[in-house]
Amino acid sequence: MKERENPFTITPASAADAQALADLFIGHISAHPEYISHGEIQMGVGVGTIRGDRFVVCPAPDARERWMKYILAEMGNDAVSQVWKAVDAQGNLMGFCVADIEGNEDCPFGMVGDVLVNPQCRGQGLGDTLLQTAISWLRSKGIREIYLESGKDNHNAHRFFEKRGFIHVSEMFKLTQSNQISMKADKIIKNAKIFTSDSKRPLATALAVKDGKFVYVGDEAGLSAYEGDVVDLGGKFIMPGIIDSHVHVTLPVGFEYAEIGEQILCRGKQGLLDSMANYIAKHPGEKRYRFLFDRKYLYEGEEVTKEDLDALCPDGELQIQEAEGHSIWVNSKILERHGITDDTPDPVPGLSYYVRKDGHITGNVFEGSAEIPIVLDSAMDLTDEQIDAALQRWIDYSVSVGVGCVFDSGIPGYPEFHERVYKRLLELDLQGKLPVYIDGCYVIAAHWEAEEGLRELKRFRQEYNSEHLKIHTMKIFMDGTQTIHTAAQVTPYQDTGTTGVTAFNKDELADLLFKLNEAGLDLHLHCGGEAASRVALDAVEMVKKELGDAYRVKVTCAHLITQHDADLDRFAKLGVFANYTPQWHADNPEPLMPLLGKERALKMYRCKTVWDTGALVTWSSDTIAFLDFTSWNPYLGMEVGMTRQNTEKTKNYAFKITPAVLPPLNERMNIEEMLLGYTINGAVQLGIEDRKGSIEAGKDADFLVFENDLLTAEHEGFSHNLPQDVYFCGKKVN
Repeated sequence: MKERENPFTITPASAADAQALADLFIGHISAHPEYISHGEIQMGVGVGTIRGDRFVVCPAPDARERWMKYILAEMGNDAVSQVWKAVDAQGNLMGFCVADIEGNEDCPFGMVGDVLVNPQCRGQGLGDTLLQTAISWLRSKGIREIYLESGKDNHNAHRFFEKRGFIHVSEMFKLTQSNQISMKADKIIKNAKIFTSDSKRPLATALAVKDGKFVYVGDEAGLSAYEGDVVDLGGKFIMPGIIDSHVHVTLPVGFEYAEIGEQILCRGKQGLLDSMANYIAKHPGEKRYRFLFDRKYLYEGEEVTKEDLDALCPDGELQIQEAEGHSIWVNSKILERHGITDDTPDPVPGLSYYVRKDGHITGNVFEGSAEIPIVLDSAMDLTDEQIDAALQRWIDYSVSVGVGCVFDSGIPGYPEFHERVYKRLLELDLQGKLPVYIDGCYVIAAHWEAEEGLRELKRFRQEYNSEHLKIHTMKIFMDGTQTIHTAAQVTPYQDTGTTGVTAFNKDELADLLFKLNEAGLDLHLHCGGEAASRVALDAVEMVKKELGDAYRVKVTCAHLITQHDADLDRFAKLGVFANYTPQWHADNPEPLMPLLGKERALKMYRCKTVWDTGALVTWSSDTIAFLDFTSWNPYLGMEVGMTRQNTEKTKNYAFKITPAVLPPLNERMNIEEMLLGYTINGAVQLGIEDRKGSIEAGKDADFLVFENDLLTAEHEGFSHNLPQDVYFCGKKVN
């Protein structure tokens, strides 16, 4: 009879596996503290206290960090220690084991440190195979005496080992007089509905916090190991702190003082010009007039030129910020001040440029590298106090809604001001005034900036490195936006026949990925059109094929307004993060139909399809100005992500109300998916899942308390939710 093949493969583990091993180990000892033996207590992974006549153990607040050091050390010397992992056919971790050679040359002995199998993978003989793997390795090293240790109450494990030839040879005792470990918690909560974002324990009813970390998450019975005041929440809802995985922190500081301008809501070019003329007449003598206008309100074929603006404002400066934030219109006075003429080179030809007609600049400026130095041309004149005041407004709002971590996606074309704001954030953190974790970046616009950008990013990583500010990511605007044909498409635009261009081709991006991988850095890409994300996926595929297991760059494609059908499942296959801005997922598609064609305009933002392929999907707000923070609201993102519509109940601007659900209807998410994308998935994207993103023992105690249950709340009007209490690293901050 042919032997049945094992449904698993066992191989030596490497440092690249350490995070996954830690996930399994910490998750297991949190759910089953009886696994903790004296070895874990001695290395500080576990802590214990006396309760009556019982010695009760649990994971330490910093259990994950301590165990990571231990397991990496075990992998560091193959001569005397070894770690094996077991994976299934898809590469998912099923279990692991550890073995050491201890003692001295005269009397060496072997220790089996851990044999741990994921509970969902038991019953397949994996525990036996892992144990025999460790024993065989020790025998191959000439070791005759082999021991193991097990927690005193881990009775199932005791029976397992006894059946395999191990016998009970001694007891371990601990002095309880002078060195008893205090188990007094700083905060104990019971009778709560806790959405943990932890796949191993999705829901819990109780938690304990000590020294800014969760030390216990589970049911109320486990709280008996902790002393302290117990808060009965009466069934209130708790979730992890929110992670917004693509915002702009530095850019809005400039807009705080440059201002966006007077918003004009009208149809047609003449209505726009008349509205501006009326405003200028009522406010004579201003140095620069600023307005905000949505390009979609122009009639077909209409365009605004510098000559139109010069006629309104011949002696002063006039600027119109396009509502989407990707272009501006300016008059001749502004062009003159910045030295922009017909002969001025475009920052990124075909992507970020000065619009020309018959070889002459028109006053229309496309995309960040060209427009931001104009819009924020006075930002470097701001004082530190002005920058701090703007940042404090943002910090206060973030705390109020429970956003405890963000990815700042930077400023295109203005690195000096970008760094200026980082200097102030660093100072605020050093002063203990930054209750939000900021993961920052360095921005480049095109492949010819890659070398200098890499040097600057390494410098940023070193200089702006504090408890709540880290920088390890290169940001690239791979393309622009559909409304001005700068989003790069695979299928040409219907109205122009053009496709747009990307800042890098796949070979150029692959070259950068090799360098980022060597430096231990990550990559975040603005990808509005399907060609931008395809170039990114192609480049990742090329580099991963060459580097294999040595590849470690976290790559995120943000926005993904349109995606090609052939690329939807590639995010999961290649491990590329898909970041969406769900508040956009109710936008009216009609203005884009002449550009994209009706079919493509009705297939935007296909986040649910990508989620269902197994890709890691994250959520963001992506707003470039603070204003009244309406569009920064994560609960607005959650609502629109679930409904794909703005109704009268939605906490949004009145002009955002949409008459119907944005197709495809099957791209609507559920609340669990929205919460996961705003928590643990965001933490994984930023590489901080070992300490943030979920409510697990050993992680930072970032959590939110709500009066109502978000899991059962009505989707329409969900944007009005607000946390009652906000905790950041165990401290109430609201």
